[in-house]
Amino acid sequence: MSSVYQIKLADLNPQLLQELQTQYGNTAVELHVTAPVRWSDEEETWFWAAIERLDWSQESNDTLVIQPLVQYLATQPLHLIFRFADILSEKLYRLDALAFAENMGEYSFREGYYFSVDDFLYARCCVVANGRKAYQNVLDDPEEMPDEQTFGALLRVASEAYQLKTGQRMHYQPAYAIETFSNKDGWKETEEV
Repeated sequence: MSSVYQIKLADLNPQLLQELQTQYGNTAVELHVTAPVRWSDEEETWFWAAIERLDWSQESNDTLVIQPLVQYLATQPLHLIFRFADILSEKLYRLDALAFAENMGEYSFREGYYFSVDDFLYARCCVVANGRKAYQNVLDDPEEMPDEQTFGALLRVASEAYQLKTGQRMHYQPAYAIETFSNKDGWKETEEV
């Protein structure tokens, strides 16, 4: 049995926190935070500047490509590691749509043919990893989706930064679902959902 409380963090004062601790003691708590529909301009700018830290001179080794970004995030406050994961999830979610899946080269989505949900997720990661301008170009014109290019290593960035900073595994579910077919509105035209 579980109880659900909807409380604004601003209303979570020491007295309420003490009451909850008294009532529930050592019970595990799961905190759900509703993400904003739009990020602030400052958050967007910060996210894309962080993405620019990817080192494409090391493109033969994905771990080396993401290393400068991982190291940068590990120097930031924890809430920014979580914010990075949230904003990344929102970008990937927005690209989770039939219009983009139909434009990723040989392995594009086609009714009646095998379609790799993982490859499509990694292709969406590639779009984000290529920066703000590339991302916006693809959003504006799905035919700009890169052909047969993926960059799944981007999914490891937040968790590796968290591990580097804290020495612990990151247990966090970002604001938006990133798995292929999560964006129901983006797949309305198919029977896959």
